Amino acid sequence: MEDAMKRYIILAAALLATSAAQAQVYKCVEGGKTVITDRPCYADSAPTAVKPAAGGFNPEEAAAADRRTADLIERQTIRDAAKARAQEQLDARPARASEPDECDRLRAEHAEAARLAGEYRHPDNIARAQEKAKKAAQDSFFRCPPGKRVSAFD
Repeated sequence: MEDAMKRYIILAAALLATSAAQAQVYKCVEGGKTVITDRPCYADSAPTAVKPAAGGFNPEEAAAADRRTADLIERQTIRDAAKARAQEQLDARPARASEPDECDRLRAEHAEAARLAGEYRHPDNIARAQEKAKKAAQDSFFRCPPGKRVSAFD
């Protein structure tokens, strides 16, 4: 029943907002609830006095405000897209080692793999150690600053 009351209120507000439709509005109480209708509730019901809304409406000002709002939304959308692209570029870059320990670990890993490649006799073991040394050199190149990088020729 409360939904019906909301509908009546919305209907009444719509009727009040339209200046072209000049109709009588009646306010009734049915079952303890206030109802606004266009028909008299009782035979001797008097119409409710309806006053027009106060203040003026300027359509040019409203249109200008709408254009400004649309312009602001467009600019914000462009800024958000630029921020998203910048973040994607940052995320795509390889991570640099934040700790000097990471560069030292990669340097030690490269040295150990290179040493083992020289000691091994079986070709599979030598190839595996050389591959490990190469990977450590590549990781060092992408994660460490220039002075701390491992050379692939060490």
